Amino acid sequence: MLNIYYLLRRCLFNLACSVLGGPGSGKGTQCAKLAETFGYLHISAGDLLRAEVKSGSPTSTLINSYIRDGKIVPYEITVGLLKKAIDTSSADTVLVDGFPRALDQIDEFNRLCATDCAFVLFFDCPEDLLITRLIKRGETSGRADDNAESIKKRFVTYREQSYPVIEKYDAMGKVKRVDSSVGTIDEVFSQVRGLFEPSLPTGTAATAPRPPSAHGTFLRILTINDVYTLENYPHFASAVVAAREAAVALDCKVISTLNGDFLSPCVLTALDGGRAMVQGLNLAEVDYVGLGNHELDLGYEGLNARLSETKPTVVNSNLISVQGRTISNDIAPNFATIQIGDRWAVMGGFVTDDTSIYAPFLKPKIIPVDECLNVAWNSGMTALRARNEIDNTALPDLFIPMTQPAHASRSDNGAIDAHFSNLHFSFSRSVRGAS
Repeated sequence: MLNIYYLLRRCLFNLACSVLGGPGSGKGTQCAKLAETFGYLHISAGDLLRAEVKSGSPTSTLINSYIRDGKIVPYEITVGLLKKAIDTSSADTVLVDGFPRALDQIDEFNRLCATDCAFVLFFDCPEDLLITRLIKRGETSGRADDNAESIKKRFVTYREQSYPVIEKYDAMGKVKRVDSSVGTIDEVFSQVRGLFEPSLPTGTAATAPRPPSAHGTFLRILTINDVYTLENYPHFASAVVAAREAAVALDCKVISTLNGDFLSPCVLTALDGGRAMVQGLNLAEVDYVGLGNHELDLGYEGLNARLSETKPTVVNSNLISVQGRTISNDIAPNFATIQIGDRWAVMGGFVTDDTSIYAPFLKPKIIPVDECLNVAWNSGMTALRARNEIDNTALPDLFIPMTQPAHASRSDNGAIDAHFSNLHFSFSRSVRGAS
């Protein structure tokens, strides 16, 4: 049975990719470079089959006869080898090189990867050039199918059985073509790499230019809330990566926040108590997390367990206890301090203080936001002074309150404005969902 958390981790990035192309088109070479560059799992159906032949297993003679004749090995054998390779890996993304090779194998591919094929990476190259490459390769490869007779048979199989797979995926809009007929290996890889690197449209919040009013290092905040499904994380992570890359030339500090409802409500959380959502969060380039009202749906035991597994800093400034049990500052401190060039900010995290929205059995003890703002601010200021980050008479430059945007019409944000209207809020942008 496939490990469910490995599958969830892989499906988080929605990338089970089939790599196809004619014999000698460069699939294996380019997949190896992708695996080295991005840490992907590269599984070559052909390599697995040839290794099985060398092992002398009960199926080795049968496999060898198919390879020698340029035919497609029965998919039951190939799938068994691929499944074994996937089960023993923890990579986020799988590149399946040379499978599916026939139309009746597409459903097997989807079952194998526990997800539909994200796209087909197709190495396009003229047949005459491929034949020349294979004959040259056969001089040193030692492969049973790198000879003139087998090569002819392989291309008949490719044209009649494998290319229809590419045509079917192409009709679905899932084929990404790479011209592998010209250029060096590295030049071809520059095409391939661009298909896998995160990208955002120009002019988005994540990659906006330096604001004219900024002085010195400025702060850019990317924020998301109400995640609910794993699929939302890759979009946000791509935005954060792009913002950090752009920040180098902008004299910019980039932080990312998740302002609540990252565990529940969610179908996966109903099944596993939030474990998968925490795994997704830990991979999603988030720096700081605030609690939403739905985090409390897990009860004290579930919430405490998940918070202890969370890599981003969980800032909790006003939730004291759930079901009569205290939320520890060790796993959810009541403030955070952030350096922005030579300036400092204090961050607080505020869960909704309307206790009528929580299930009665939770009995949450929550300090009203307008009563604890000064506590978070003063705690952060005291910590900065104690560390000699600011003078004993100086104030931090900025207060950053993490609350869910849905609270904008409520009194808690009004309290923030009233208490800290004299503070300068530097430039920030918001990125949600499919940013």
